[in-house]
Amino acid sequence: MKFKDLLYTLHFVLYAILIAGCATTKIARKPQEYDYRAYLHYSIGAVRECEGLIDEAIAEYEKALLYASQETLIHQYLGILYDKKGFKDKAFEEFKKSIEVEPDNPRAHFILGNFFQNEEKWKEAEKEFKKVIKLSPEYVEAYFSLGTIYTHLEKYRNAVENYNKVTLIVPDNPIPYYNLGFCYTKLNDNQKAVSCYKKAAQLDPKWASPYFNLGILYEANGDTQSALKSWERFIDLNPKDPEPYLRIGYLYFQINMYDRAIIYMKRALNMDPKREKLFPQVYFLLGIAYTNLHQNKEAIEVYNKFLELEPKNEIVRYNLSALHDKEGHFEDAVNGFRYLIKINPKCADALNYLGYIFAEKGDNLKEAEELIKSALKIEPNNGYFIDSLGWVYFKMGLYKEALRELKRAVRFTPNDPIIYDHLGDAYIKNGMEREAISSWQKSLQLQKDNEEIRKKIREWQGE
Repeated sequence: MKFKDLLYTLHFVLYAILIAGCATTKIARKPQEYDYRAYLHYSIGAVRECEGLIDEAIAEYEKALLYASQETLIHQYLGILYDKKGFKDKAFEEFKKSIEVEPDNPRAHFILGNFFQNEEKWKEAEKEFKKVIKLSPEYVEAYFSLGTIYTHLEKYRNAVENYNKVTLIVPDNPIPYYNLGFCYTKLNDNQKAVSCYKKAAQLDPKWASPYFNLGILYEANGDTQSALKSWERFIDLNPKDPEPYLRIGYLYFQINMYDRAIIYMKRALNMDPKREKLFPQVYFLLGIAYTNLHQNKEAIEVYNKFLELEPKNEIVRYNLSALHDKEGHFEDAVNGFRYLIKINPKCADALNYLGYIFAEKGDNLKEAEELIKSALKIEPNNGYFIDSLGWVYFKMGLYKEALRELKRAVRFTPNDPIIYDHLGDAYIKNGMEREAISSWQKSLQLQKDNEEIRKKIREWQGE
């Protein structure tokens, strides 16, 4: 099951304020301990940071520390800028100094935890965030960050515990509920997952992502209508994302509503033409949908687009060649099956189909016989293949051999009207009129609207 893992980390608590923004917090020093030079360089550094002049800001913070080496905030801001420049070792040293200056400062431990988290040093980050909570039990960002870490480590029950604590401290924030929905899904508790996603959507009605995941859960639970409603709501909020259109199209495809499936799948492709290279299977599904709606021309078109992306796909090549045959495109059908046999000489269905095409046309009958016999070496008890061989013999005028094979075909495939029709024709050629009429009658029972067979029966019954 594919999810949009929008797991929000509380990186924004640190970096949205301290990296993306600028250092505007005043130095917390008592008046008698104040050194104007430290504050001057700190202030200039903050201005340079706001201007995006990171190197100059670093230089000013370094100068500030010459006059206020015990100022934890300056160590923090300097560490953040070192981190931003990619100087990881220097950043780590500044974060450590910040803690050395104030060992019981929860913010200092939180910043170091964030540093470890961004470096994917999960154990070290976990340790720091737990220190934060010990020092400040209501420090919501630490619970959130622990939830994020446990989610990355796939410790979903631990993640749930921490996200639940976040909801107790900030009950109106939709993000922890969304993340809880993700974790409960991973724990196979779809009922709780649905409840959490609903809560996230309730708290932020304009947030599209909860509706997307609700649709996936409803689909998994077999609730088609709720899935469709959820994805339609997602589209209302985020109409430029092609993913829900594909989801809706596939859902309609599964319940055989092919016309609706086509509408949504085509919308998805039209929204993002580059997507076709990533999802050629959409063309495959469109081809099946068009075929089931008897729109063979459109099916041929989308199958050709699929083969531009995956020219050696055997299933699509077979389906396309069969459609060419139905549309009377003899050369295209033959060329398609020949290509398929070339890339897979053991494709029994292609060997049989090409042989049967030749038999129907009355052309290349010797090659048709060889093709079908090759198919039968692969599937010796396939009644359809045996019927094809019998029909080739019939076209060759070998009526006894045809009758033998067609009688055998009926034994393996007793409910196919075409085989009974062929068998009736073979009986006639062997002078067995009563058996022929009986076979045609069985064929007519299986396809009651076949007027040609009805005509044969009337003709040989003397009506």
